[in-house]
Amino acid sequence: MQCQVSAVEEQLIAAEAKLLEVEARNQQLTDHTDEALSAKVKQCLCAYVKWEIQMLKWTKLRELERCVTACSARGNRIGEDRNSAGVVTVGSV
Repeated sequence: MQCQVSAVEEQLIAAEAKLLEVEARNQQLTDHTDEALSAKVKQCLCAYVKWEIQMLKWTKLRELERCVTACSARGNRIGEDRNSAGVVTVGSV
């Protein structure tokens, strides 16, 4: 009987050691996954910010193009305007 108890205790010790190994490996995988996800999120956020900046540039460019077209249609140069008497005033935008 003592022999059986000793064998079971050894199995229990081995199982506990294996459990500790598995838990340690699980923690490593969790940490690795968290790092990988964090890196991916950072990459996506950087890409989004770059896209947002590019969209703002394109929007501003289109706005400036419309302004140039409108000024050209009125016969004005960029940076000058005409008052109600038709006199050119420079610097009023």
